[in-house]
Amino acid sequence: MVASARGPRAQAAYRDLFLAAMASRATPGRTANALQHAYSRIGRQLDRPRRLDLVARIEACRRGEEPLSVPVALLAHYASGGDFPWLAGQTFLRPFPAELRLRHSVSAPV
Repeated sequence: MVASARGPRAQAAYRDLFLAAMASRATPGRTANALQHAYSRIGRQLDRPRRLDLVARIEACRRGEEPLSVPVALLAHYASGGDFPWLAGQTFLRPFPAELRLRHSVSAPV
């Protein structure tokens, strides 16, 4: 829709669709569903132990037993192997710019 958006009417229609999508709250179930869709694209490429672990982590996230960062990090790691550039590039798997990533070491001021 964005590529063909010409004029104020198309822009208003896009804005309305965008706002309607943003009004829909994220829930653990919807988030797990999105993770399962991503998994379905790479699951066949993973060995059995990794498949079972990833599915278990997604379900634990749905139940609130695991933080969302766990299955997202696993999916991002598996997708970054080179065979899935379209999945590796998804904002859902890397929602923050690299500048905001976790820092594992902090230097004391000198």
